[in-house]
Amino acid sequence: MMTDLVKLFCSIHDFWIKFELEWNAYSISQQKLSVMNLIPSREGHSFFCSS
Repeated sequence: MMTDLVKLFCSIHDFWIKFELEWNAYSISQQKLSVMNLIPSREGHSFFCSS
């Protein structure tokens, strides 16, 4: 049973994962923005958001 905060995080993070995949494909030759290093990994996402 997830709290609303966790549900909100998961929906945002699910969107972020899709965005990140697109971003990586677009800027494969560029260094990632430092902010991306602060975003939890897909492994973290599946851990926290598995329903």
